[in-house]
Amino acid sequence: MTTLILPDLHVWNHKAFGGPVVGGLNRRCRDILQSVYQIVEYAKLHYGVTHVVQLGDFFDGPKPSPQILNASLDMIAATKVEWHIIAGNHDIASYDAPSALAPMNHAGNICTYDTAQFASINGKRWLMVPYSGPDAAEALKVLATVPDYVHTHLAVHYGLVDDRPRTDCITPEQLVALTQGSKKAFRGYFGHEHDSKTTLRKVAVSCGSLLPLNFSDIDKPLRVFTTDGAVQIPEALTPKFIDLRGLPL
Repeated sequence: MTTLILPDLHVWNHKAFGGPVVGGLNRRCRDILQSVYQIVEYAKLHYGVTHVVQLGDFFDGPKPSPQILNASLDMIAATKVEWHIIAGNHDIASYDAPSALAPMNHAGNICTYDTAQFASINGKRWLMVPYSGPDAAEALKVLATVPDYVHTHLAVHYGLVDDRPRTDCITPEQLVALTQGSKKAFRGYFGHEHDSKTTLRKVAVSCGSLLPLNFSDIDKPLRVFTTDGAVQIPEALTPKFIDLRGLPL
């Protein structure tokens, strides 16, 4: 048994190349949900996945339409595995209000996290760190609560980058400094920063984004992770956004 880690999804009726609307969902939104479902099914079959951790920005805004919310719940239910979803900055309207994920807690196989807390997932200890403010270093001070010598997986909606152009990202050096002098044993999975592929040895990895969000992403290899390592996703399982700019029309 293993756990699949999914990075930012941004499920929404995106207007760019959205396509026709059916049942309140445009084609692009339907394609995103179908791709996520197929990827989970692929990971179940080939990697023995029984649980999913999603790293925030499940939705692209804090108020998804009832149709988008219901379609997302239907997709998750169809996977027949347990989901754990942390709130990303796109999922929240304010820091003191419930996120867009709150209604999903009523589903039987979904747990959502609006605040940092420990969780037991697939028999392993996790620290769930949703987006709680613009300062990544401040939010990640919660790492001090990780017990020494107890291996802990981290699900984090802040960027892990090689340099720090924004406060909502953290560098590997800063991450090491936050645990300097301690005996922390962790494996961290970071969302939020779509283009980053930063890693810190075998203890932290930036997962980027799951699906192409613009033309610059089209040729990038898409990948997700399990708690056992990286997973290569077949290209056929990802939605295609066709660049028409070079075609004679």
